[in-house]
Amino acid sequence: MFKKVKKVLTAVLFCSVLLSGCGDSPPSETVTETTEQTTVTTPKYTEEELDQMAQNMPEIVFVMSHHYEGSNIVGYYVTNTGEIKLYDFRQIAPDETYKIPDVYDRLEEAGCLEISPSEYSNHVQTSSIKSESIILDEALQKQYKSLLMVEQDSTCNEHKSLADMVQGTYELYGIRNNINNEKEIILLYGGGDYIYQREDNNANELAIWMRHDENFYKIFQY
Repeated sequence: MFKKVKKVLTAVLFCSVLLSGCGDSPPSETVTETTEQTTVTTPKYTEEELDQMAQNMPEIVFVMSHHYEGSNIVGYYVTNTGEIKLYDFRQIAPDETYKIPDVYDRLEEAGCLEISPSEYSNHVQTSSIKSESIILDEALQKQYKSLLMVEQDSTCNEHKSLADMVQGTYELYGIRNNINNEKEIILLYGGGDYIYQREDNNANELAIWMRHDENFYKIFQY
């Protein structure tokens, strides 16, 4: 009887060892949840803010300036009523070269109906333009809203042009009133003897508009 009980106990202990070895729970699996993070770019202004700000354009909204080395700037500017007007600072200071941020408030002073074609025969398409609304209000507001979205601190790339001919230098500017009603003069693009370009899609699209729209191209080719 004792031997039988001993055998039973031995069998139970043996099975207990087997069960404890086989019955171990498998190592817990570490489940890593990958959460996809989507970067959401918040627009600089809401559409309502853009509409409101577009009602408060500065008197002069866009400006193109061109000059050859040693001469002052000539070009055109666009008013907030859509008029495209010419200006020529060579008549005021022929031996200087102005920058638009320094003479923005003097553009009307240098206004003219025609630009002498002697120096700009390859650029000026027409010797005079009428002072009338050429750019429709809706189109001007659209471009101005794009100007409001330009990041003023965006990276600017500048490099020498590979063209062999002397082209002079031209610059395209946008002038805007920010949300605090402060005037900002922004260089959108520069070309000719050098290329100056922003890493900003809105600035680049505005530059294309100012370079290739028929309203401007028929005045200056550059």
